[in-house]
Amino acid sequence: MIKLSIRLNMIMEMVRPCSIMADVGADHGYLACALVQSHKCVCAYAMDVAPGPLNAAKRSIEQYGLNHHVFTRLSDGLTHLPNDVETIVIAGMGAHTIIDILNAYPKKLDGLKQIIVSANKDPWTIRNWIMDHGYTIDDERCCYEEHDYVAISFTTQPCIYPLDPSIRYLGPKLMQRNDGTTQLYYRHLYEGALDLITKVKDEQKKARIRQQMQWLDHWFEMMHIESKTNANTRN
Repeated sequence: MIKLSIRLNMIMEMVRPCSIMADVGADHGYLACALVQSHKCVCAYAMDVAPGPLNAAKRSIEQYGLNHHVFTRLSDGLTHLPNDVETIVIAGMGAHTIIDILNAYPKKLDGLKQIIVSANKDPWTIRNWIMDHGYTIDDERCCYEEHDYVAISFTTQPCIYPLDPSIRYLGPKLMQRNDGTTQLYYRHLYEGALDLITKVKDEQKKARIRQQMQWLDHWFEMMHIESKTNANTRN
C-alpha cells in the first residue's frame, strides 16, 4: 500500500466511493494508485500537462502492479478528461490555476458526482468561485504539513446555504468542525492576521483584516474555546 503524505491522505479520505476518478495534475500518481488500492475506486486516471510527471506516474503504476486499473493521460487541465469519470481531484496548484482549469470546461463539471480542489494557499479564493457559480460545498477539511492546507469538495448542485462573507472566509463545512486540526488552522489564520495588520498601511485593507479577525473570534466563541492565544501553537 502506498504511503501518502498528510495532505494526500486527507484528500483520499474525502473521496467518496466511485467507479472511476481522475487526478488532474497527478505528479507521481500516488493518489490515483492509493484510491484503487483502497478499493474506493475501481479505476483511476493520472492526468498531467507534462510528460515528466506522467512518466513518474507510470513507474508508480508499474511498481504497484496497477496497470489494468490506473491509466495515465496527457492533458492540459480537463481538456482530455474521459467522459466516464465520476470524481476529479485538482490539488497542489495555486488557487488561480485551479480556477482557470475549472473555467475552461464548465460543461464537463456538470457530469461529475464530486469535485475536490486543494490550492497551495488562499482557499477562500476558490471558495468564492464555487459560491459565485451557485455550486454546493459538501465537505471541507484542513491539515498541516509544513504549511496549512484546505481541501474543498463540491458539486454543481444549486447552493443550499446563504452567501454570507463570513461563511465564504471560514468555509461552510469547515466551520462546523471542532477537531484539534481545525482549531489550529483557525488559530493560525488569526495569528497571521494579527501579524499582518501591524504591517499594513492601507486603511481599507486593515478594516478587512479586522473583519476577518472578528469572524474568527466569533467562531472561537461559538465553539466554546476559551482562548486562541493560550492554546498550543505550531512550532
